[in-house]
Amino acid sequence: PIFEAGAKFPVKLGKYDLTGGEVVRNKLVGGNVVAQITEDSDQGSQVIEFFDVPPGEHLLYVPVTQLDPKSYLGRALGYARETLPSHTLKLADGTEHRPVGRFAIAKIQGQWWLECRYLDEFARTGESALPRFEKLQRQHLTQDDTTLVYLFLVPSGGRPKEIVRAGKDSIDLSKFDVVAPQ
Repeated sequence: PIFEAGAKFPVKLGKYDLTGGEVVRNKLVGGNVVAQITEDSDQGSQVIEFFDVPPGEHLLYVPVTQLDPKSYLGRALGYARETLPSHTLKLADGTEHRPVGRFAIAKIQGQWWLECRYLDEFARTGESALPRFEKLQRQHLTQDDTTLVYLFLVPSGGRPKEIVRAGKDSIDLSKFDVVAPQ
């Protein structure tokens, strides 16, 4: 798990399909992004370079393969797809936070694709679960070179302690000794 300075988007994108959201000043405010990653992916009229993060909070990137490295990615993904919205990130102060987004990068017929789901402020305050991926299906996400990352908002100074998983043991994050910047 890492905090990304400036909440960088995984790939600079100028060519993408965006539904249910918007891009403001190169920041993804919310929505569903699908894009083929090519040499000129960063060219376009409204480039996405960052996630929009509320003041006083930081974005924590949690790669699924690092959550449970002994797990086969497909099994982890299948389980995460069905249940991670009910999973929470528990901080040292006892507060729990639901995921606010996720992204994956995978190959489809030899071409790299990115798909990202990011909840805007309105969706985060409701009981909205993360939408399922549409372009990247399970067979694409079970490949060894696939990246799957969940996103959590953490207040400044927050210390991630564990990922609480329904019906399974929690995943201890305290060994990483991560603290959200002030």
